[in-house]
Amino acid sequence: MIGLLLISALSTAQSAEVKIDWKRDSLVTIAALGTYGLLEIQKPRDMTSRASPTGIDAWTKPQWNPAYSDISDFLGHPLTLYGMNLPVLSTIGLSAYAAQKKGTLNGLAHGMIVLQATAINGVVTKALKLSISRPRPFTSESFQATYPEAYDGRHIKGKIDGGDAFQSMPSGHTSTAATVYFSMATLLAAQSDDTWRNGGLYGAACLLTAATAAARIKYGMHHPTDTIVGGLLGAGIGYGVSRLHIVHTQQISLQNKQGGVQIGFGGLW
Repeated sequence: MIGLLLISALSTAQSAEVKIDWKRDSLVTIAALGTYGLLEIQKPRDMTSRASPTGIDAWTKPQWNPAYSDISDFLGHPLTLYGMNLPVLSTIGLSAYAAQKKGTLNGLAHGMIVLQATAINGVVTKALKLSISRPRPFTSESFQATYPEAYDGRHIKGKIDGGDAFQSMPSGHTSTAATVYFSMATLLAAQSDDTWRNGGLYGAACLLTAATAAARIKYGMHHPTDTIVGGLLGAGIGYGVSRLHIVHTQQISLQNKQGGVQIGFGGLW
């Protein structure tokens, strides 16, 4: 009878904590940042071809809207606008929130995870850009015919001569945005079993990534497929790196409601 009463009162509660090996994770992050720096000075494999959009990429007409540069930088580039951009500000906000919940070290750990994911994404994205060497939309003949002054201007000529014009795939702004926002969503979602709350977190990550992608296409710097690949790449890296640092806690308690007796145990995995 006692056993039946205990079983009938079985309850579980789940939570999660982030786990950081500061020495190892710092080395991984520094190595990734250093590798990204080395890749930044490399030239694309091919700097001779020109864009010829087909399929989905042909749905967007030649366009050039530099006003969208600051929008895309704010949403998806942590090294622009003197650090006053959403990836940096939101990461600081996440760290402050985590520090308020469980102490300063916990806040720093959350920030380190996002930084590490962003650094790894930077290396993978840059390596793909250099090896694929896809020309940006503004290198096409149709763009030259539509915007002759922009094509012959110093800005685009500088990108063509410097090699940036041949690093269209995948979109770095979009992959970085997805990495940051999906990493944050994953870390925050692990703290709750609320389906609606967690769905909202991932929904916000999707919307911010999509907004970054739209701004890059509207600017004229990317084909649609560049942003699709960048978004998927960044989301996978952001989610994967964050999950590697999450330790789940499950506490199971058995209670005799009539007698007021409580028996419980907990575990980590």
